[in-house]
Amino acid sequence: MGQLSAWIRGCDQNHRICRWSRKRPSTDYKWLPRRLVDLSTFVDGDGSLVVRLVETATDPLPSDRRYISRSYYWGSSSTFRKLEVSSVQSLKNGWAANRLCQTFQDAFAASTRIGVKLIWIDALCIIREEADRDA
Repeated sequence: MGQLSAWIRGCDQNHRICRWSRKRPSTDYKWLPRRLVDLSTFVDGDGSLVVRLVETATDPLPSDRRYISRSYYWGSSSTFRKLEVSSVQSLKNGWAANRLCQTFQDAFAASTRIGVKLIWIDALCIIREEADRDA
């Protein structure tokens, strides 16, 4: 994680566009993806991380709106959660991270370790029906 943190610091210090994106007003969301997973929400009663889906144009976001991306092969398996029209509202209410596949949990852990509270994971941020329609 040390090397990754150093790269991010380098971006913040040396890249004009990276500094610019961090100073954007909270009302400017157009440069963000349509949906992100918010890792800054809360911990449930048993100490598990609870994450929630946010619509960047309408939902409250952390003041630091940096995010990381994690692309994931969706495959045909239904053993992990995918975003579907019918599940958007429940995911916006929050869900226990430990109920998701280990790949997602690892991405959440890496993101929070480097201080980034938002993450874009295609399987969790693209509505499956929209992706199937656009394919």
